[in-house]
Amino acid sequence: MRAWLAVGALVTAAAVLAEGEGLLTGGNVVSQLEAAQRAVAERATTLPASELGTAATRLGEMAEAVRKAVGKESGKRIDRIDDDDEGRALRGQAAALLSQSYLVAASGCTDGDATAMAAALATAVDSLAAARNSSKSAQPAIQGVVTAADNRPLFAIHADQRDAKLVLTGVNLHDAACDDPKLVATDPAGVPLSAQPTITGLAPTRIELRLPPGLAPGPYLLRLKPMKKARFIGCSVQPEAVAALAVVAAPKWTIRYSVVPSCRIKTGKKYAETAQAAVSGQLPDLTAFGSTVSQALSLPACDDPVSYAISATAAYADGSEASIGPITQSAAAGITAGLPGGVSLSWDPQVRQLFATASGGRCKGFY
Repeated sequence: MRAWLAVGALVTAAAVLAEGEGLLTGGNVVSQLEAAQRAVAERATTLPASELGTAATRLGEMAEAVRKAVGKESGKRIDRIDDDDEGRALRGQAAALLSQSYLVAASGCTDGDATAMAAALATAVDSLAAARNSSKSAQPAIQGVVTAADNRPLFAIHADQRDAKLVLTGVNLHDAACDDPKLVATDPAGVPLSAQPTITGLAPTRIELRLPPGLAPGPYLLRLKPMKKARFIGCSVQPEAVAALAVVAAPKWTIRYSVVPSCRIKTGKKYAETAQAAVSGQLPDLTAFGSTVSQALSLPACDDPVSYAISATAAYADGSEASIGPITQSAAAGITAGLPGGVSLSWDPQVRQLFATASGGRCKGFY
């Protein structure tokens, strides 16, 4: 059987709450779910085409279900209430934590990326809401998917990733006294993929794994079936815990630009600053983080340039666009501006070249 991992020094909010599970009450879970529902519903107003509205509705339903289940025992620790109610509370806490992670991870993302992540969140919350206990033992719940390298919450991955190392965080995910849990990746209909993820490390609150390469764009589910040892009956299969991930097309940025030079032109004895005809075009596509493209511009003849005004629009692989400008600087000064989605645009007046780099600022919720 695979060696049991100790939890590392980096601890997520999910792990902190799981560690203090004995102090968690049904009332705490209701409060967490209500707070998550309000925040997700508010974010949904900015992404009307996403599934955030559905997720917010489900969170509200889960809050009400937990409230009814714990009743007058809302102040009791969840490990001291009915097994069914404890499982419902643990899944409610997981849904609230996932929602909080989404709101942080989607900050600064393009609408298309945030919408893809929202679909994964809605699927995960729906799975938690629909789950039911099937035994009297501890119920598993996946509270998040994070990167193995830096513990960053994840909801989506680009299709060009070849060695994605992820971690499922949660509660009751593994019992060291039993065989390894079964992990199966499926499509939304439950059909297993031809290539499956590999488990690389195990702990009760942490399952480390490596995704298979070459996943086509679309929604995917990671289905975990842990084992649990009980007195007298040994190890038995626990209820399924589900995580959701969206795979989206490889990143691509197409930059369209317009540069308007202004010249000082002498007319008779006077000089006047005059805007020249705009020079417009499109840079070569950026197709990977860290890549840079450039293009030299052929501008109208001007003996005494005064300034340059630059406008640009970035089109993303998800179909969304973002624009900046016009940004004006003196002819002797360069221009550097950022576009949403992690693109930096620079103008060098000395060589009359535009540069674009896909660098920092990438969507945090993507691998």
